[in-house]
Amino acid sequence: MTVMTYEQDILREARKLAPDQQQRILDLMRYWTSTPDQSPGIPGWLYIELTKNLHIPAEDMDAIETAIEDAFGRTEPLPQVDFDA
Repeated sequence: MTVMTYEQDILREARKLAPDQQQRILDLMRYWTSTPDQSPGIPGWLYIELTKNLHIPAEDMDAIETAIEDAFGRTEPLPQVDFDA
């Protein structure tokens, strides 16, 4: 039985991804390691990029925006992302 380390497992899985997917994972990992004192998470721009192929109805997006405004008092403008790409 082979014992695989986390690093080996990450590399094995990363090798299965297309180069653009590998870049996105690398960006996320670099973000996590550059902000060690903050709670784990991803910046909004990266979340949008990673989820741009999800098709969420406009009324659901409005509900999400309202919930964010209720919780945090405001929302930030979304970056320009081509959701149909």
